[in-house]
Amino acid sequence: MESLTVLIPAHNEERLIGNTLPHILNYLKSLKVDFEIIVCINSSTDKTEQIVSSFSKKDKRVKYLLIKEKGFGIAVRKGIKSAKKNVIVYMPADNEVDKSFIGMALKQIKDYDVVSGSRYLDKDYLLEDLFRDFLSRAYAKITRAFISNKITECGTVKMYKSKWAKEFVEYCTRDGWDFQLEELYLALKHKKKIVEIPIKVNEQNERQSKVHVVSTTLSLLKSVMKYWIKLRV
Repeated sequence: MESLTVLIPAHNEERLIGNTLPHILNYLKSLKVDFEIIVCINSSTDKTEQIVSSFSKKDKRVKYLLIKEKGFGIAVRKGIKSAKKNVIVYMPADNEVDKSFIGMALKQIKDYDVVSGSRYLDKDYLLEDLFRDFLSRAYAKITRAFISNKITECGTVKMYKSKWAKEFVEYCTRDGWDFQLEELYLALKHKKKIVEIPIKVNEQNERQSKVHVVSTTLSLLKSVMKYWIKLRV
């Protein structure tokens, strides 16, 4: 049976982390898998640490890292380095992606190195904010065209075998959301087996992004072109 580390990057998530943790905890218990949860508290200035600490005192399988630097990539990289189990997955702190991804991915990880989730495998999926939906789909299509036609969504949850994760993280340099593109690039470069599976999105938990949608999308598109060139060198 696989053992599992669940990473939860959390930047100022006091409003939502208290609901996300019990959802994931109860689900992992139902899977009857050896697990740990590491909340990567990322440059938070609110009460995220206090909330997670109270969970940790009740269940030692819930742990947390205090990370001074801000950045999704930094949070995930440090979480990977601290992981003790043989499979690693990261999930959002706001519970946007349904926990069922974990169980489905565990069934696939035996045969693959990376299991990636995608909203766009469901052709009927649509973000409530149509502008964000357009930019998100445009980014996904460009990534598919230039990086890999096997991937319909890059910026989403992923599961990977710990041995390879601890190797590739040493090569990672991206601190922000483009970390997700960098890890895909490294998986392709190292010829790892990748599979994409559908994810269920908890619509009621969708919220305004903490990042500027347009500037972030443009930055990610620049990264796509950079890694497209590197893959062909």
